[in-house]
Amino acid sequence: MPPRQPPSRSRSAHLRLAGWLLLGACACSRPAQPEVHPSIQATPAPAADASPAPAVAASPSGAGEATAPSAPDAGPALSIAKLLRLKPVSGTHVIEGFVTRVVPCPPCPKGAMCKPCMGDHVIVSDTLRAPENHDQLGAGDVIVFVPRPALMRRMSEGQRYGLTVRIRPMKTTAQPINDVELTDLRLLSP
Repeated sequence: MPPRQPPSRSRSAHLRLAGWLLLGACACSRPAQPEVHPSIQATPAPAADASPAPAVAASPSGAGEATAPSAPDAGPALSIAKLLRLKPVSGTHVIEGFVTRVVPCPPCPKGAMCKPCMGDHVIVSDTLRAPENHDQLGAGDVIVFVPRPALMRRMSEGQRYGLTVRIRPMKTTAQPINDVELTDLRLLSP
């Protein structure tokens, strides 16, 4: 094979010129505008987040205090059985029921091989009937995942709560609906 010769001056100049034109570096070229087929409607860019500023409430002292905006209305509280019958695939809902089991994941020492845990969760039921295991869940029982330990510590077995829950986009349990995640709770009077 003959030794490779350096490219000629005119060839390298052509390559540089082609590169500049492709990159839009030439002062004589205008930036390329994407061609849009006439049958395609241009969609406007999404508007910037126009969430309202927090409301200011007057206090007895006359100074304004910022209050958090109210949460979106999730509708009236549902029983567990009704939530399971509705089979929602997304959204935020308010449910009422008894926490019949609190199931935290056991601690796992760093570097140890521990048994997999499905995540911190509680079982919420329409009645005080506490299922012994997940196979005994009935039409009035739901597994609610608790992503924040502070919420987990606020719950006690046998107490009745109003829970704001979010339906997750995935399903990892044998329940008839996607996974349910706790976002807020309040203790209801017994």
